[in-house]
Amino acid sequence: MKLSPSEGMKIRNIQLITETESKVATAHVVAIQRMLLKGIIPGQGLAFSAGYKSDASDIFEIGGTAHSSQHDIVHLGFEWIDSEFRLTEISLYIRQGRGILHIPNCRLYSASKADPAILVPPSGTSGTFTLAADQIIQRSEVPEHIHDGVNLANRWLDSLVNEARLP
Repeated sequence: MKLSPSEGMKIRNIQLITETESKVATAHVVAIQRMLLKGIIPGQGLAFSAGYKSDASDIFEIGGTAHSSQHDIVHLGFEWIDSEFRLTEISLYIRQGRGILHIPNCRLYSASKADPAILVPPSGTSGTFTLAADQIIQRSEVPEHIHDGVNLANRWLDSLVNEARLP
């Protein structure tokens, strides 16, 4: 079922999400958690969040939440495109001493469905990111054939989300 973004209601600058948006976001969080952790249950120190695509105030809010809760956060951002609520952003919020490192616009990468997926940041950011049960870990390795691995990860994500039988 395709719905319009106007189904959400804006109350005092808080955007309430619709049931469809919630189902789409939940299916993506579950699928991406499954891809990145391969059965490991997130523990204290790691969290996933989802909502509308981030703007500047959201970045500070999510970063503040990561700092105050002492959790690294994988945030999924969505927006309405062609009457569909679509994942358009994966951002990382990583605890660094007394601050937070924000890495926007990451892409899922997978060389094989047998191995956990990793997160590839935009060019200009070194390395890649993997997840442990309690944190996001930056690695210095950069995979070869990034385009192929991103395409495989996107197909894998689509298949997992479709298993959720969304409207």
